[in-house]
Amino acid sequence: MAAGRCLCGAVRFEAEPPWRWFAHCHCSICRRHHGSLFSTSVGTDASRFRWIAGGEHVRRYRASPAFERPFCGRCGSKLPAPPQDPRLVNVPAGMLDGDLGGATPRTRIFVASKAACDGIADALPRHDAYPPGACPPGAHPPGADPYDIHPTGADPYDARPSGADPHDADPHDADPSGARAAEASDERRARPEPATALTGGCACGAIAFRIAGGIGKLLHNHAAAARRSRGAAYASDAAVAAERLHWLRGLDSLETISLDAPGAPTPAGPFTAAFCRVCGALQPSPLVDGAADADGGGGAQPGAGREPAAFLVPCGAIDSAPAPAAGAVHIHVASKAEWFGIADSLPRFAALPPGGVRAG
Repeated sequence: MAAGRCLCGAVRFEAEPPWRWFAHCHCSICRRHHGSLFSTSVGTDASRFRWIAGGEHVRRYRASPAFERPFCGRCGSKLPAPPQDPRLVNVPAGMLDGDLGGATPRTRIFVASKAACDGIADALPRHDAYPPGACPPGAHPPGADPYDIHPTGADPYDARPSGADPHDADPHDADPSGARAAEASDERRARPEPATALTGGCACGAIAFRIAGGIGKLLHNHAAAARRSRGAAYASDAAVAAERLHWLRGLDSLETISLDAPGAPTPAGPFTAAFCRVCGALQPSPLVDGAADADGGGGAQPGAGREPAAFLVPCGAIDSAPAPAAGAVHIHVASKAEWFGIADSLPRFAALPPGGVRAG
């Protein structure tokens, strides 16, 4: 039995193998919702899963007709949910303790939808969508595994259907009237974006932001707090100077929490996470005090009475994250998940790099 909990500890559960799947998913909505380069999940029978505590803190968001994406209303951590079939539960692996019975990830799915900055280095099988032969409930061909529930074809979690005009309304937008989009469009016209500007936001459309310029260095954070927050093998974030991050809309929908948990990207201060209170998607969070030592400009905790000098931007929250100009590093590797092996040759640090994290 593997114990799991959210970042703040309010929601707790247990899940038991055998794991029906153990996969990294690169689809656009998993990336958006988890704020990471990919999500990592295991599947188990519903009879092998049980909630221990915290049901009153669970918030629910349906990103598509097929999938509900619950999250903790206190800290934004992604929570287990039925994947389409109520006999099964999809469990974010980053929330689980231990080595998961010696199991390791078996495949990567929706690789055709991966982020541009995601350089996959391992030898796991890769599928552009779901693995061949998968099909949805109620459409099982003779002899098919009734637990093989995934449809083939286009990414069902993509915020826009295949071939859709990118200027058409997003079917998952929480603003169907287009009022926020029109407001954001007016703001963009009033403040022209640099040619290298990046945009991003949450899964429901309530929150949107713009980053002037590209991203400097990606931080792949393997700390337990980062894994619990994202539900993935690790978090991938870019440290961005505050003057380069502009909120376009949705600050009233932004929830921020700071916890005294190891794994913060700065030597001092707690681990901080920010998320949309409507859909739970991870959003840019202030770099807390300690960034002053790394950045030379000073940081600020949320509620400290002054603006932060920098933000930690989840890579998955960026609409189209390019390759980072300064490359990427792995941090807090001493705390990485027992079931995950780092396959690339990027620099690795047991905790933080010498000098800490520098915002770009």
